[in-house]
Parts: sequence; C-alpha cells; structure tokens
Amino acid sequence: MKIFNNGRGIHVREVPGLDKLKALPDSWQAFTNLDLSLPGKGTREIDVVLVTEDRLLLVDLKDWKGPISSRDGNWFNGNRSNGRSPVGKIAEIVRELHPILKKSLSEQAKKEGLIDSLPTPMIQSAVVLTNSKDRTQIADNESAFVFHIDDFVKVVRNKDERIKAFGPVYFEDFTSEAWIQRLRRFFNVGGGIFQVGKRHYGGFVARSDTSTFQHPGEVYAEFNVEESGIDNSFGLLRRWDFSKADTRFQTEIGRAEIAGRERKVIAWLDDRNPKCGESIFKPKAEDPERGVSYWEVFERRRRMKRLSEFTQSEFPGTTAGERVSLARQVLSAVAPIHALNAAHLDLGAHSVWVELPSTVRLSHLMAASLPEVQTLGESRFQFLSTTCVPEDILGGPVDLLRKDAFLLGCVIHALLFGEVPRGEPPEWNSAIDADGEFSTLHPWFEKCLDMDQSNRFSDAGKMLEAFNVALVTGSDEKSTIEGLERYRTLKTQRDVFKAYPETELISDDERAIIWRADSEEQLRLVKMWQSLALGNVVKERSRILAFLDHAQQLAEAPPKGSARLLSVHWTGDAIVLVQEYVPGKTLAESLESGSFGEAAATIEFVIQLIDVVENLHGRTVAHGDIKPDNIVVDESAGKPIPVLIDIADYSSAQDGSRRSRAYSPASGGRFERDRYAVTKIAEDLLARLDIHTEMARRIEKAVEECRMGPPANGTLLPLREALEFATKSPIESELPSFTIGLPRAESGPMLPDEGQFWIVKGDKRLRIVGAVEEISVELDANGAPAKAWRNKLEQAQASRLTRQKVCGFRADLVIEGGRSQLEAISSILELPEVAAALTAPPAQIEDESGQELSQVASIEAKEDELVERELAGEGETASRLDVPLLWERSIRIEGELKTEVLALGDSTYRSQSRLHVLPIQLSVGDLDFDRKDVVAVERLDSSGIWRKIGALDVQKTSADALAIHGYGDGSRGPIVRDGDRLRFQSRMENTSWQRREEATSRILRRNSVAPELLDAFYPATGKLPRDVAVEVEEELLVERYRLNPTQVAAFKGIVTHRPLGLLQGPPGTGKTRFIGALVHYALTHGLARNVLVASQSHEAVNNAAEAVLTLFGKDRDSLSMIRVGAEGQVSESLRPYHAAAVERAYKDDFVATRELRMSVVAGFLGLSQAECEAVMFFEDTVRPILARVSELVETSSEAARINSLKETVQQRLLDRGIDVNLSEVEPSEVEDMVTSIFFSRLPNETAHRVERLRHIAELGRDIVGTVSTWQRSYETFLAGTRQVVSGTCVGLGRSSLGLTKTAFDLVIVDEAARCTPSELAVPIQAGKWVVLVGDHAQLEPQHSPDVVDALTRELKIAAAEVVKSDFERAFESAYGIRAGHTLKKQYRMLPPIGRLVSNSFYTRALQHERTTPEIPLEALPPELAVPLVWVSTDTMGASAYQRSGGTRRGSLQNAAEADVIVWLLKRWSEHELFLNWIKTLPDGKQAIGVICAYAAQLELVRGKLQSESLPEVFRRTIKVDTIDSYQGKENLIVILSLVRNNADGIKDRGAPTIQPGFMAKKNRINVALSRAMDRLVIVGAKAAWREGSPLGAVSAGFDEEAKGNDAMLLNASELLVSPKSAKKGKAKAASHTKQKVGGA
Repeated sequence: MKIFNNGRGIHVREVPGLDKLKALPDSWQAFTNLDLSLPGKGTREIDVVLVTEDRLLLVDLKDWKGPISSRDGNWFNGNRSNGRSPVGKIAEIVRELHPILKKSLSEQAKKEGLIDSLPTPMIQSAVVLTNSKDRTQIADNESAFVFHIDDFVKVVRNKDERIKAFGPVYFEDFTSEAWIQRLRRFFNVGGGIFQVGKRHYGGFVARSDTSTFQHPGEVYAEFNVEESGIDNSFGLLRRWDFSKADTRFQTEIGRAEIAGRERKVIAWLDDRNPKCGESIFKPKAEDPERGVSYWEVFERRRRMKRLSEFTQSEFPGTTAGERVSLARQVLSAVAPIHALNAAHLDLGAHSVWVELPSTVRLSHLMAASLPEVQTLGESRFQFLSTTCVPEDILGGPVDLLRKDAFLLGCVIHALLFGEVPRGEPPEWNSAIDADGEFSTLHPWFEKCLDMDQSNRFSDAGKMLEAFNVALVTGSDEKSTIEGLERYRTLKTQRDVFKAYPETELISDDERAIIWRADSEEQLRLVKMWQSLALGNVVKERSRILAFLDHAQQLAEAPPKGSARLLSVHWTGDAIVLVQEYVPGKTLAESLESGSFGEAAATIEFVIQLIDVVENLHGRTVAHGDIKPDNIVVDESAGKPIPVLIDIADYSSAQDGSRRSRAYSPASGGRFERDRYAVTKIAEDLLARLDIHTEMARRIEKAVEECRMGPPANGTLLPLREALEFATKSPIESELPSFTIGLPRAESGPMLPDEGQFWIVKGDKRLRIVGAVEEISVELDANGAPAKAWRNKLEQAQASRLTRQKVCGFRADLVIEGGRSQLEAISSILELPEVAAALTAPPAQIEDESGQELSQVASIEAKEDELVERELAGEGETASRLDVPLLWERSIRIEGELKTEVLALGDSTYRSQSRLHVLPIQLSVGDLDFDRKDVVAVERLDSSGIWRKIGALDVQKTSADALAIHGYGDGSRGPIVRDGDRLRFQSRMENTSWQRREEATSRILRRNSVAPELLDAFYPATGKLPRDVAVEVEEELLVERYRLNPTQVAAFKGIVTHRPLGLLQGPPGTGKTRFIGALVHYALTHGLARNVLVASQSHEAVNNAAEAVLTLFGKDRDSLSMIRVGAEGQVSESLRPYHAAAVERAYKDDFVATRELRMSVVAGFLGLSQAECEAVMFFEDTVRPILARVSELVETSSEAARINSLKETVQQRLLDRGIDVNLSEVEPSEVEDMVTSIFFSRLPNETAHRVERLRHIAELGRDIVGTVSTWQRSYETFLAGTRQVVSGTCVGLGRSSLGLTKTAFDLVIVDEAARCTPSELAVPIQAGKWVVLVGDHAQLEPQHSPDVVDALTRELKIAAAEVVKSDFERAFESAYGIRAGHTLKKQYRMLPPIGRLVSNSFYTRALQHERTTPEIPLEALPPELAVPLVWVSTDTMGASAYQRSGGTRRGSLQNAAEADVIVWLLKRWSEHELFLNWIKTLPDGKQAIGVICAYAAQLELVRGKLQSESLPEVFRRTIKVDTIDSYQGKENLIVILSLVRNNADGIKDRGAPTIQPGFMAKKNRINVALSRAMDRLVIVGAKAAWREGSPLGAVSAGFDEEAKGNDAMLLNASELLVSPKSAKKGKAKAASHTKQKVGGA
C-alpha cells in the first residue's frame, strides 16, 4: 500500500504501526499526518485516511501501554486520564467530513464535465491499538470500533471480514486511478481544509520546523511553540537526540542523568529562594517515556527573545537607558543563584532571554553546579555547555562563580554594544565604545573579562553592586538645578520688590515677609520665604523644587474654594508666591466679632467648607494647616462662604510640616489633619448655636465617627450627612420608624445609603436596598408582601441595584429576628413617594433570570424606529438645549452596555491549562477588562436566558479569542457552540459607572481641573474660547512632523484655544499623525508636562501612542509613558509601556538597585558597610531558606526536603565562618536558632540599629511583593508620575488610575464624536487644556435606544438631540466656529472611492493624496478591475428582499446578497494571481473586509463562508463584521452588504422606494464606504433608494464615477446562475478592464 506522509521535519507525528499497514493491498492508498481545519470548529488531527476499494476509513492509532479503560465518555491509560474518548472524536470527524467530501466531489464532477454526479464514498472510523490487546475495560458501545493492529489488518484486507465488521456499502472501486486523483485533490494540503499535520508536544505545537537554537554537537535542538488554541500561551521546545551523545548516555540509565535534570535544578533553586525561580524558564511539559527522542517544553513569553536574536532584531532601536536596565536585570537574576553558591556554567546569548522594558529569564541550567545536588561536572558533561572562558583554553583549576562572572561580562557586553567581545577567548576592547556612551563602565568590563580569574568579580552580587556604583552620576542633581532655574524669572529679591511694589505690609519676620501688592487689575498678596525658612539650600534643593512644582500646578489649575495662586518665583535664596488677595475677615476674626449666630447660614458654611476640603483632597492636595486664621469668610454673595488661604506653605525638612496643635489630631498625615481641623471648626461654630437636642446629638456622633473611623479622620461624609439632615425642618427631620420581623434574621438596625433606602421592583418581588444589605420581598398575587429575607450585598451588587431603583424613602428601619411580621413593609409600600413610583409605568429593568434579546439584536430592533423619529424630530434646538440637565439625567438612567461577543467556532478544552478556548468577534462594547478584574462569562441559551458558564482568563484572552475557566467538567465537550452569543459580568463595571458618574458630576459642579470646561459644550452660555499666545515653529511642523498645509493651519489654531480645542478628522486625513505631533510638540516645547491620550477604540489609542514613541525615537529615555487597559489589546510596540510592564520594571529596578540604597540607609543609621552587607546577606539569602523550612514544618512527608534545606543553611553560614549543626534541631526551631546565632556575631551596641535596618529591608520586600488590586493599585502612582498616559475612555473609567487626583496639562480624546457624555467626562475632567479629535460625520455615540426613549420623554427634547455627540454640539456652536478646525487631505482611499465619500458626506471638501494602488493591477480578478463596483440585486425582485434575522430576533438578513458575497470570494480564491498576491501578505493582515449593515447578515455570510472549501490562506485574509464595529479600521478591499431592500418606503416619482431603517443615517453609510483603500464593492439594491437620501446620494455619486470609467455595475442575477452564465458574467466584467483613470 502506498502511503502519502504529509508531515515534515519537527511536524512529523510519530504514527505507530504505520509499517504494519503497509502490508495492505498495493492498490490501496493512505494519507497520514493530516490536520483537518474546519472553520468555526478548530483543527482536528487525523492519523491515517485509508482508501480501500469500497470505502474510506479514518484510523486513529494509539500506542498506549498498560490497561486501557473508558468511563463517562473519557479514556484512561492506567490511572492517567487521556481525555475524551477517541472513538467519539474520530466519529465526529467522520460526520463533519462527509458533507464536505460530497460537495467537493460535486464540484469536481462539474469540472470534469460529467453528466451524472459522483457517488460519495462511505467514510467510517476505527481506533487501532498498536501495543495493548486488552479491550475488556472499554465500554461495550465503543469496543466494536476498537481493534488491535494485527486484527485490524486481517479484518480490512478481507472483503467479507470488512463487511462483517463495518457493514455493507454501495460498491465502486475507489482505488482506481480516476478516484485516487480525485481523493488526492481533496486531501491536498496545498489549499482547502486540509493542512500539513502538526505534532503536539504536551498540548504545544511548533509553528515552524526551523530550530531557534541547536547544540553544536546536535545533541538537542530548540523550537518556539504555542499552546494549541490559546492565543497568549507560548513555550520553548527542546528535542533531544541522545543518539548524537556519547554512548554512555544512550542507555536508559545514562539518559536519566540528563533528561529532566534541569527541572531538578530549578526546583532546588526555587525551594531556597523564590527570586531564583522568578528569573528562570519554568518547565511546562515533558515526554513521559524519556526515550532517545526525549522532549521537554518550558514556558516562554511571546515577546521574549534570546539575547542572540534580540541583538539582531530589537537592539538597533533601543536606547542606552533601555539597554542598561536590561543589563542590570540580568545581573540581578544571577545574583541570588550565586548567593546560594550555585553556578549556571552555560550563560550566553542562547541562555539569556530579554524583553523590554526589564524582563529577563534564564534557561539551560542542565549543566549547573549546585553545592548539594549531583553536578554535571566540567569533564563528564562538558559537551552540554556551549560557552567558553579563558581557563577552558589555558587550562588550570576553575572557580565556577568567577567563570560565570566572565560569561556574564560577555552577556552584558552583548546587551550594551550589540555583540559579544571579540577574540578566542573573548577580550575587552574599549574601542567598541568609541563615543564613550558607557565610559563609566569600562573599568567594570576590564574586571569582568580579566584573563586571570582571580582578578574577576567573585560573584554576580559583587558585579551588580559595582555596576550600580559605576552608573551613579550627578544627573539627578543637575536636573534639580535645571528645574529650579525654570522658576528664576526674578533673579534677586530686589527684582521681586520691583515687580510687586508694596501697598500694605502684612507681616515681616526672619522666616517670611508678607505684603499686599495690589494692581489696577486685581488684588494681590505676596509671600516671600527667606533663607532662614529655607534651611540649607544645597541640601534642600529637591524639596524646594518639589514645592515650586506643586505651587505651579495649583496656579495652573486652581482648586475651587481656595485663594488662587497667580505666579511662582525662585530667586536663588528665596521662594516667592503671588496669590489672589481675598477681601474679608478671617474665620478667627469673625468668631471674635460674634458672627455666625444664624443656624442655617452657619451649617451651610460648614457644609461648604467640607466640600472645599473634599474637592481639594480629590486632587491629592492637602492644605495641612487648616485653622480659623487660614479661612477667609467671603460675604460678597450675601452669605458667608469659606475660602482657604495659605494653601501652599513651605517648611524645610529640619523644621518639618507646619501645623496648629489645636487643630491637629494626635497622629496622622496632612489629609487627616485637614479633616480633623474641619470637625474641630464645626464644633467651634455649632457650639455657638441653639439647635435641637437631637440634631446636636446626631452631629456630635458624626464628628466622633469621622475622628474614630476606621480609619481615623479618614472621611468627613458622616458629618456632612448629619449637617444636611439638620438643615431640614423639625417636621422633615422626624423620620418614620418601621420594625420588620423576619425569621432567622440578624436583629438590629439597617443602614441607609446616604440617608435613604431604595426601592427596586421586579415582576414578582421587590427589594428595599440599603448601604450594605437589602430586604428581598416576595409579593403575592395582590401585590402584598408574602415572604421576606435579609441579605448582605457586595459593593458591586449594591451599586447595580441602586441604578435600578424606582424611588427612595427616608426612614429608620429595624429588623427583629423571630416571628415574621411584614405589616411594616406594607406601610412602607403605602408611603406617598413609594406608592406613586410603584403605580407608575414600569421602567425597563433587566431581570437576570428573565428572557431577553442579545443586546446587539435588541439595539438593531429599536434603532430603525429611532432613526425615523430622529429624522422627523421636533423639540429643543441645540442653542436652547439644557446640556447640563441632559448630562445629569443621562448618567443617572443609563445602564451598563455589557460587552457582548459572537462565537466564531466551538470551544475546545485544553487540559494542560484547564481552559476552554474559542474564536470570537466583538458585537458590543470592548474587551478592555483590567488584569485585576474578575469577569464572569454568560451564554445566551436557546430559551433566551443568560447562563453563567465560567470565568474569563483576562491574561490569556485576546481581541480574537477567549480563554474561559469553565464551571463544569471540561472534558465533556464544548461549553460554547459556533454562533453562540456571550456577554460578561465584570466586578469593575460598577466601579466604571461610579467613576463616570463622578467625572460627570465634577464637570457639572465646575470642580473639574478646568472649571469653565462645561461652557464649551453648552451653546446657551454663548461662551467663546479663551485664546493664549503661542509661537509655533511652522518649519518644524513641516520638516519634523511632515504635516500638510491644512494640518499646519489646524495645529496653529488648536494650540491657542483654551480650555477646549476641536479637530474634525474625516477618514484617512492623518488624525494619528496630528495627535502624535501635538503630544510631542507640547512636551518638548513647554506647553505640557503631562498628557492624557484617550479614545473610543484600542486601535486609535495604540496608533496615537505609537506615533508619539516614533517621534521621540532614540530620545525615549526622556519619555515616561504608560498604556492602560487589557494587555491583549495593546500593540506589540507598546507592550513595554503597558501598566503591568511598567509596574514590573519599577519593581525590578527597585530590587536591582536596593543594595545601593540600603548602604546609604545603613550609613544614616550608623552601621558600617560590613554590618550592612551581613544584614543583607541574611535577609536575601538565609531568610528565604528559613522561611521555607518553617512552611514545611507541618508536612511530615517532607523530612528529606527539610534536611536538604538545613544543609544549605549550614553551608552558607560556614562560608561566613559560622559553624552550626542543625541536623538534630527541630524544624520549628531552626529559624529562631539560626537568626539568634547569626546576629549574635554582630556588636551588641548595634543591635537596635540592625533591627531597624531589617525592618527597612522588610518594607522594601513589601513594596515589591505588593500585588495591585482593583481597590489599590500602582496605576494610581504611575498615572501621577508619567508624562504620557493612554487608554480607552472605557478602560480609563474601569482602571484605578485616580484621574480625579491627577491633573493633566493636556488631554486629547480621539474618536470623541463616538463618546457618550459620561465616557467623555472621564478623561476631560482631568485636563487643564482639552483637545477633542473626532468626526461627527461618522458614527455617533452608542446610546441604548431605551435610554434615548427615556430622555426624550423626560426632557421633552428630540431624539436627534439626545443621540447627537457633544463633539458635534460643540463643533457647530459659536464656540466651535472659533475653536474648531477640519483636516481635508485624505491618504486612505484611492481618488474614485474618496470622491464618492467626499461628495456624499463632506460637500466635496476632501482632497485625495494617494493615487497608487497597494494591490498590483495584474493580480486583480476581473470583478475588481476598477476601484468602485456595485453588484446590483435590482433585477432579482422580491427574492432579493430583506428578511427577519432568524435566531437574531430584531435583526435583518438578505440571502441574495450573502450568496453574491460568497460567489465573489469563491471566484477570487480561484484566481491564481490574486491568490499568489494574498500569500505574500504578512501574517494577520486581513486584506478583504466584508461589512454587514446588520448583525444577522454577518452570521449568515459567515455561516455560508464556513461551508465553502476555501484555501486556508485566503480564508484568514477575510474579516467579516458590522458597520458599528468598523470605525477606525480599514481594508484594501471592502465588500459592503446593504441588507435593506423592500418596497415599504414612501413613493418617489410614483415608484415605491426602500424603507431605509437605520440605513437612513449618513454617519453609518459614511463609515462603511470609507473603510476601503483600493477597492469598494457594494452589494445590494441600487435603483430604489429615495433621491436625496444618503444611499440615494451614494448611488448618484457612483453613476458619476462610472462616467469616468472608475466604477462598474454588475448584475447579481447574472452572477448567481449556472456556471455557463457565470462565465458570461466574467466576460462582461472583463469588458470593463480597459485603461481606467483616477487611481485604478
């Protein structure tokens, strides 16, 4: 029998028993090493396809030893589970393969010109065992399909036996030449559904058979592998060939010395110091047989590269700072290994792996030297090492750690200079650093690479210490001096007095002079701190600079309720602050004069003081010395209003923070002092009032609650609530009290939420929701309470329920456990406000258990009607619209639009990682979940109910694939099927809503960083932009940023507008380049110190951030940036700047430079360097081992492991001259005993100082070991310290960035026209200067139709005003006319496509720059001969009409258009030149986009494509999506399916037109058309669109282009008929391929 083996190289699967199958008849054929790739189903392995004379047999060969059993649908080999039954799996492949083979043979028959169709061979399956013969433990329903290989050969070669075993079939000789050729074409791996089989190594698959590293003696080779089906799981495969090793290692015992030894070394190191394990590639899987071809897989990050590859690929683009950071981490990775007296011995460019910014891993530890474990010595196992040191060549004894030191020197040399030192052996030559960039490290390299090992560093720890010392320079001091110089706008104190002449002296002492310096324009107060207050200026420089920067930020973004700072100066010997003088008495003076006698005004004053302080704290600014003398009472508005003064007050480090004891708590920082001071001032003021006893008691209790906490003085909210309560009349203040009896409930009062309880109503139950709990009430048929329960609520639950409230009420609720007494609940339901809300028309409240539509379907179902209402809308005009009210109500009633995806295939289970993985496509929202989030996955089942199926693995989820930890048994088959709809419940979603609500409220209350920001969005105010004078270097804009004239004009305008600038960027006009230029220019020309870049989509954020990086180039060391959001959504070049990577780099650097800092601390404590070194040795090396021993105390089975750890401690102490025997010491006593002995060797007088140093070391470990959580995160710190922060609007809202606490000099929001008010509010509330970039001619914000309905009813405004973006509202206002600019030169579309878009949507305003197509003209199929093609379905009549969306209720499909699209794609896939061009595209490049107007059409098209046998390379280049998901994307070829086709529209010139639904929105059509670069193909009706409608204008524009031979009309009915007619259609298309103009 002839066998066709499709495997190659590493991908050859070992198919056991194949030789025995060769004994079958010569005329039979077999195909092996095949992978069946089924769209939406994943890849299926096929061992053998056997072609017999009467049938096809799919054979699964199993070479398992030992007993084989089956139970519950799974197979077991001995005790090891091998997952789902192979009988079921191979039978499933047969079922999937049969219809595909049938269709293929039908197509082949047509090509062969056969009159009759070809019969389809029967396909059957068998599982064949090549080792074990015992089938007794296999289930009866499966054993009939299981054979031993000898029995199988006998059965199948004998016709009668074959029929007996597999049944009779229609006979035709499938081994004839004609049939063999047909089957070869079908099983061909060159195209279609079959691919070359790939071997799996423990669930990992090699994507290339080219090794990434090979041992010089070919003993092993290494390959990059990926975990099958999981996007973000990678590995390193090492395949051994022991036949190439010395014969002594070819025996089973000899192999065992090497195979798996690296695992033992890693375990030994990890056991003694977890930091060692963190720096080493961990093992993932290995060959259980450990044979001659032993293999093992180690973990590997995708972006991580060997140093040898890194120096070739990424090194040329790295900066000096990036290289130094990686070098430091390499040393830091080896240092703890050396500290254990272990040596690597094979360090080199092959075994050191790096990833920017700071991640380093080590591999190849199989030759490592360990002090206790059998070591692969330098002679017996020298063949494993691939590195060379001088002693290897010159001979002599080898110091293993110093050998590593030499190898490390070579590694660092390669990292810093791009190559290892030259020579044999390598030698240091300073000529490699000709420009002296690393001159301070030259002596370090000389020592590392010394030929005499005794002159080298003794270990990696000493190398790291010397490396850090060499790099310490005066750069920090220099930058501080330069920073101070920025504030020397007045050189001397004399200049100060000239600039601010005194009009009244307030005070003058040795510390500071304060005087009035009023001008005609404003009242001013000047405060100058003199030398006595400054202390030692040289030592205090950094503190002075920090104070000046802080004051400058307050001047640029003044907090509400504080005296405004006007200017900040430094004279070299004095700090000068100029602030607004606020006339009026101080609070202290007012109290002395007897003011504040009126209760209401006094209480209101205290409430306002609380709000001022809370707003100040929200900006992470504390006053620190609030007291009556520092509060001015402003009575200009007719009532007392508090204004804080002296918000910035300098004191030296020696003086400490200034504070008033009477208004400071016993402990706490500046924020706690502020809150305590407010409570004390409240007591002072309220003590003068005659207020109700109950009120006074409440306030007194609230003050105590604020002070006691926990945490103490952590909030002022209880006091504010008590004061608000006191402002009500006594009648209002008397709260009704209700006592509810509930069985088995905890007795006690129920806490309200901000003074109220909320009513949440469902169909059959009602909830009374408080702050942290609820009463759940079941109602009877009459609506009366029947049962009730008291339930605790998580914060997220409470927040979600609060948003579903129908009303609130104030009362005291008390629960009594025991007998059920629900009369009080009935009384609550009869309260007027509750009764009114419950009898009102029910709101749309989501019932978690009820039936509901998919969001995307429900949105489409309602949008058609909504668009009609928009177009005929009446109501408020933009100029009269109450925008603040619209914003306020929008955020109050909008629910969370949960992210929803469509499954593009069945889920497959990965047993290694215990994950279900599946391909997906985004339908609604964004997969922007934080890495710290907990995300539940729900599936919409057939009955319309959302069911939880598992938890999302955020780290391993990407934009195209989900990884889910299922709740059920993973081996039972797919938990998600192709076409299922999934959505996500995120713990952070509620936090996101709260942040958006807070951001919106800040802007509405004018507490945003730019208080006047609201006016720019509120046309009724008539406010205009505030323009500032900025000199722009126009030549730089052209030469450096390559901006075109319209971009230059826009740039010069944008930089002058405050607080808001607006830029309209039509498709392809270079918005990204503009944003990059603006960020770079602002940072490098002093317009901004920090910038926030936000957008609706990840693509836009990535593109903008990449543009900034590109402009900084090799100056990136001067740029600090973070990218927040889900790591899987971040582009490759930005991964080093992802928040997780930056946090990791910060911690890595902290660890690597800790020794340097600790030595400084030790000196400050009065400890010697020797004492410091001893303490750090104990903390870093001994303590981790002692901690491990203590962990293992309770584990009796770990005695040998504990003894091994004891021996390591003894050896390391002995190296330092401490001889101790721990063999008889109880494990529980080891830690205390060793600690006592070690530190008893240090002088007694240093004991307390040593203890302090140990505490500081522990604090350092805590900083590094702290894991960011969703409540407490490094991201808050990073956002406040980075120059550029970037993320999506949704992601910024979800993340714990603390945007309310960080002010940004510049905030840029891309795709701003797609943002809802609350999404936009998150980034812009933090900006001093805001620039919105968007295009209101493209997609509008994604409003829920239910929200639009509610707002139009409540506010009595037109739907069009609700859905209109704030970008558009501002752009079209008087403000926008002054501050708005439009880009006009587009670079994306070829001119014919660009003209169609420009003429239809931009009043012919766009200019078209690109005229050369990306696709070679000779490669294009005839149907793509010109840039514009419309395949019209007009002649098909009603058969081409739309229909309802099947399972997608509310959506629409058009089968005729789907058939046309599939026909076109099939034809193009058969066009040889076009297919060859497709094959040249980079991996992941999708050249063809199919855009569907409705989601149901997307599913229909995708389903039809899956049933087609397209070449896999062609299939991968197709993207199918909806219009709403396509903004910001582009494809070389776009096919647009209009879907809408009917005769339901109004008549136009006597003929019916198409009722357009939401296709009447020009925004949507614009986006769909403008995604195309080279070719645009519109599929659908053409003639029946009403004249003047968006698609009517497109149809007319198309006809205009056709006159110039740049557009071609094809008839769909001619394309979809018989093959003969199809050829006619092809000929017709070909007739249009004459020379075209305009970019074709």
